[in-house]
Amino acid sequence: MAKSIVSAVLEKLGSLLMIPEEIKQNVELALALEEEIGKLTVHFQDIQSVLQDAESKQVKDGNVRNWLKKLKDVAYDVDDVLDEWKSAKLKPKLEKEEKEVEDFPLFKKIRRSISSFSFQTVQYYNIASKIKIVNQQLNCIANEKDRFKFGLEKEVEEYQRLITASFIDEEEVYGRFEETTVLVNMLVGENSSRGSRLDVISIVGMGGVGKTTLAQLVYNRNDVECHFDKRIWICVSDPFDEMRIAKEILEAFKGESPKLAGKDNILQEIRSHVLGKKILLVLDDVWTEDAKK
Repeated sequence: MAKSIVSAVLEKLGSLLMIPEEIKQNVELALALEEEIGKLTVHFQDIQSVLQDAESKQVKDGNVRNWLKKLKDVAYDVDDVLDEWKSAKLKPKLEKEEKEVEDFPLFKKIRRSISSFSFQTVQYYNIASKIKIVNQQLNCIANEKDRFKFGLEKEVEEYQRLITASFIDEEEVYGRFEETTVLVNMLVGENSSRGSRLDVISIVGMGGVGKTTLAQLVYNRNDVECHFDKRIWICVSDPFDEMRIAKEILEAFKGESPKLAGKDNILQEIRSHVLGKKILLVLDDVWTEDAKK
């Protein structure tokens, strides 16, 4: 996921703020690096704030999927550059710790030191150049995100969410035979619940993988329909409105909209309909994580 790689890169960027002494001696290089590092950090922080919305929209929007793919590609490039930076910083320390050969001539030691320093500087220049290139790419990606209006349409989309029903055209469904069989056995098989025990079966997964379709296939099986005294399908959606859900359950029993007011009155009426019966209740499109509800 894009969120994980972006978070990892932002964490590594913190270490880049510690400019090595050998670079500080080159004021131009040091200032250029600090500027590019600052830009990288700002871009990633800006993008990170919209990633949750972007990853939820990618299921239905191919353009968002492509945008996230480009972001991940650049983020991995940045991650590679940061690893290269880390290696370059460690190299002088490793060379310093190397055991010197006692009979090594002094002038060769000095020449090796000068050569090593020059190579080190070239490395940092190359890294600075790579950082500048990925920064330009990231800048385009950061600007491109504005056209998707991440976060701005969230409230509107919540109320435009598709209301599901139990009906399904099985001829348009491919696969899911094994999953359907497993769920049907859980509901009507020998190991299914007996007596007053309440069983809950959860179908979980990201949007678009077919959770609702699977529930519809099971709900409409003849052996499932025959096994239960009553089947009820409720599209919960978001927000989780307990009163609306309770009224829809009662309406399914009575065949008309309940005229009762008050949660307790509605629940007492529902209780009178479910006592001593086997009920299959499907709550589709549940978003709340509040277990009490």
